Amino acid sequence: MKLPLSILKQFTEVEYDEERLEREISEKICNIEEVDDISREYKNIIVGEIKEKQDHPDADKLSVYRVDIGEKDLVQVVAGDKSLEEGEKVAFFKPGASIPYSKGEDFIIKVVKMRGIESQGMMASEKELNLGPDHTKVMRLESEAVPGESFAEYYGLDDIVIDIENKGLTNRGDLFGIIGLAREISAIQGKPFVSPKWMKKTTAGTPKNECLRMEVENEAESICKRYTAVAMENITVTESPRWLKVALIKSGMRPINNIVDITNYLMILTGQPLHAFDYDKIVKNDINEKDEAHIIVRMAQNGEKIHIINGDLIELTDRNLVIADSTNPIAIAGVMGGVDTEVDKETKKIVIESANFDRFNIRRTSMQHGLNTDASDRYKRSQDPDMCLPVLIKAVELVQELAQGELATNIFDLYPGRVEKKKISFQISRMNQLLGIHLEYDTVKDILTNLEYGILPKEGIGEYITVEVPTFRQDISIQEDIFEDIGRIYGYENIMLSLPKREMTVPKTPLVLEMKNNISQILSNSGANEVLTYNFVSSELLQKTGQDPNIAYHIKNAISPELEYMRPSLIVSLIEKLSFNLNKGHKEIALFENNISHQKGNLDEDELPLENWYTSFIYSNYDSSRYDGSPYYMAKRYFEKLTQKLNLPSFNYTILMEYDLENGPVWLKNISNTFDLNHSAVITLEEKDSLIGIVGEISPLVKDKFDLPKYSCAFEINISDIASYRKNEIYRREPIYPAISRDITFLVKDKIQYSQLERELNKILNSNDLYSKVECLDIYRKEDDKDIRRITIRFLIQSELKTLSDKDIKKIEEKIQKRVKEKFEIEISD
Repeated sequence: MKLPLSILKQFTEVEYDEERLEREISEKICNIEEVDDISREYKNIIVGEIKEKQDHPDADKLSVYRVDIGEKDLVQVVAGDKSLEEGEKVAFFKPGASIPYSKGEDFIIKVVKMRGIESQGMMASEKELNLGPDHTKVMRLESEAVPGESFAEYYGLDDIVIDIENKGLTNRGDLFGIIGLAREISAIQGKPFVSPKWMKKTTAGTPKNECLRMEVENEAESICKRYTAVAMENITVTESPRWLKVALIKSGMRPINNIVDITNYLMILTGQPLHAFDYDKIVKNDINEKDEAHIIVRMAQNGEKIHIINGDLIELTDRNLVIADSTNPIAIAGVMGGVDTEVDKETKKIVIESANFDRFNIRRTSMQHGLNTDASDRYKRSQDPDMCLPVLIKAVELVQELAQGELATNIFDLYPGRVEKKKISFQISRMNQLLGIHLEYDTVKDILTNLEYGILPKEGIGEYITVEVPTFRQDISIQEDIFEDIGRIYGYENIMLSLPKREMTVPKTPLVLEMKNNISQILSNSGANEVLTYNFVSSELLQKTGQDPNIAYHIKNAISPELEYMRPSLIVSLIEKLSFNLNKGHKEIALFENNISHQKGNLDEDELPLENWYTSFIYSNYDSSRYDGSPYYMAKRYFEKLTQKLNLPSFNYTILMEYDLENGPVWLKNISNTFDLNHSAVITLEEKDSLIGIVGEISPLVKDKFDLPKYSCAFEINISDIASYRKNEIYRREPIYPAISRDITFLVKDKIQYSQLERELNKILNSNDLYSKVECLDIYRKEDDKDIRRITIRFLIQSELKTLSDKDIKKIEEKIQKRVKEKFEIEISD
């Protein structure tokens, strides 16, 4: 949103210099992107007057002019425009001047010879001056221009333009007009503000001869709250007067013709978009109407098409609001008009529209078709329905003044649900308490009055205040919104800093978040890299990882086709990032992520999508010779390091192939396709028999599709479920005394699972004052002994009280031997 100070000063007095004004706008309204002194673009461009003219002796298409530029001697200029006559005024580029149109190209005017004749500067076309599209002839200036006068001063381009950041005005549609900004700046400077009288007009007069027939209908009242329109005749479409063109240029818009320029000018003043149609084209293109312009506000039909004025052919859907004749769309409502009803130099009759459209529908339509226009920018921020009629009436007055137009119909005003002004009461002491200030009634009243709030009489004045919220403040709904306005205009910098006078307790960190942070630290310390990826993925990525897009939530207004589904598991994103990094030349990678995933049908008690936290880990290495055995054990090693460090309960592992996936949870059935069924396991809590994750090798099909190494493995666990079952155990510090290592081989019958043996050993070795780690080194079976496996386990045994002796270790070994023999009939090999 561009704010030229010269236009701002037409509506409020500005007492500050540019620097202070810029600071106060930044502090009390919105951030500023740039402050531009546009006169710098026109440096060394002055007014010149043609004094002499003659043909070029060696070029039929050139003329030689002698120009008065306010200096002692005339200057000689060679130009291709031979239509210039003596006495005409022009804009003259002195040597050293840069051309405004060629911003960034550093095009500097120099003294040159053209076919042997020296040219000591250049006369400018409107395109070179960045004032219009014509570059075929030199731009003529009005007769009162004085030779030697600065062109920027003469043309009104000696101005400061403040470019305000649009993103900060998301809910302030009233600030997308210069008058709205003038109101705010006036309040900042402590001055009363009164909107121009024409903004309160409700009638435009009666047409002398209601000669044009027009019918207007609104079939989408829920999306179009108000629709006003009027027809005018005897229009003369010409170039706009200088003041209007300059106002548009300084506001960042390109002048087109007087009709279009009027609509754009009123839009930049008020924020209310307007659109002008060619009346005759509406009638001509409507196959169902002969002598009448029929305008209907309705939803488009699927497959309907419209050729818009930027040249695109748009295919519409039934979610797009359109302005149509009795048959076809003639404009995409609030976004862009159609080329078939565009105003051009032949137009003699027009229809002007001023309407209020639903912000959400306009935003959706704009995003859907990639059409971001000045009108849609303003409608997306909510506009005031009460502003439609006054702005239309002002447009009629300007068309009458600048295009000699005449009213040909009465104004159509379809306003079924008139907006009532909100009335909000609040206690001044409550406002002071929330803002941390001490303002009196009169000060609060002045601030709100300067912002054009209405102050209503109420009992208890001094303690309470009741305001009538102006309809242009669509963002105000509760008293706290008004408090924000008061604090903002009063100045946040004037609020004294003080600590709250109340008892405060630090909330306890939820166990799941504490666990998430601990997991990040453990895996990072183990050499893995934490990543944070988008929660949105593509259908293609889900299918490549073997997962079903049908259990993922589809996003209706996706940012892009690559981000149209909410991912049902984290592993899909990790595989994509793993593949990317491997392709960049990395040979060994370990990645993990803590985040939330969503699956259809996985709902909480309120029937909302369940948002559990998961940890997903993936490891890959091209050099598989570094590790013996299946990659499954690498992923299991990382997982079990987590269980040990986090003091988690014991787990059971069930081969994925043997698990009943059909009767299992949806998320497990979905993610199982990413893993190798024969070399992966489902993880369940031993005590609760609750499923909490999966660990194992990546599926060969997935490896092929992403070109992953054979040695690739992963796990994904539900840390929300783990946190809910976590044992409340007292923290146990690792012993400071050295560990003793022992390797023992057990003769184990096939019916005994390794996990049973491991759990029993942990119970023996992690009791009283002992602290031990159990690690499986080898599992071996002799050919002649098919029912017995030899499992070699390494023990690292420490005491919290002392350094263990050989005698102590021998007692521990005897205890192990006795316990496993009694419970499992397991022998220890010699």
